[in-house]
Amino acid sequence: MCYGEYYVVNKQHIYNNKMKTQKLLFATLVTAGVLCACTPAGTSTENAGTLCQFDNVQATRLAHVTAIDSAAEGAFCSDYYADLRVQALWPQTINGKPCPALQQALLQAMLDTTCADLDGAIALLLNDPEIIPATDDKSWKVEPLDSIPTDTSLTMSSSSRLRLLDNNAHLFTFEVTGESYLGGAHGVCYTHYVTYDATQDKVLALNDLVADTTLFKHIVRQSLEGDPNIEVDYLFLPADGEPPLPSQFYIDKDGNLHAFYQVYEIGPYAAGSIDAIIYPIAMDDQEKSVFTPYGKRLLGL
Repeated sequence: MCYGEYYVVNKQHIYNNKMKTQKLLFATLVTAGVLCACTPAGTSTENAGTLCQFDNVQATRLAHVTAIDSAAEGAFCSDYYADLRVQALWPQTINGKPCPALQQALLQAMLDTTCADLDGAIALLLNDPEIIPATDDKSWKVEPLDSIPTDTSLTMSSSSRLRLLDNNAHLFTFEVTGESYLGGAHGVCYTHYVTYDATQDKVLALNDLVADTTLFKHIVRQSLEGDPNIEVDYLFLPADGEPPLPSQFYIDKDGNLHAFYQVYEIGPYAAGSIDAIIYPIAMDDQEKSVFTPYGKRLLGL
């Protein structure tokens, strides 16, 4: 599939009935001016027991960006290289069924906005306006490249990756990670999680699992205190000492619940992202009351 100045050349179907042993396939990425040779779809180990079908999609865009008139000279940088990449293990079917609710949630996680389909999401990510000037902006010249010189002084970059993080027979957790560098002391990163209950065709929200948010925040605080790698006293917590509800969460294959906080969300940059792990199997009856009946079933309680 061609998007004018770059190509998406690797879109292969992957079938497997054992998710943890799936073989990922990779192909060469090319940019404009290079012959586009698409790898045929259909590589598979499909059989009667197939659970899921994914498209393994990779895309890249490399360019040299320069200001060509005075209108762009006030920009942060008027001569730089751009490196934009997307990698997505995209679900087509889960347990043999279409999964549009999951797909829409994943697009939202990749873009923080709504988008009609994966092709549209890739187009938006590879045309990040913070890195690539608009095509109608004549103040800039964008020259497609096959590779970026190793001795370049500045490369602005953006990458997004969607992968299947964990799964059991009915729960599938996807992880979306993104990184960008636009100059300055350091880049910016984020991680989003989407957990999907295939038996209900449902993307989980925290209130699907948690009945008592006050008790839940206290349990998260206990998890933070029990982690030797986290200095709770240095976190940005409210006056009552209880952390806010996490912006992200997921359930791992062992049934543990992760309360995940982005960089800067409850701590300084040096603390990085913070993952508070809650082990339901180790909770007493009072603590287990924090969960809804549906949450208890998903967590094996």
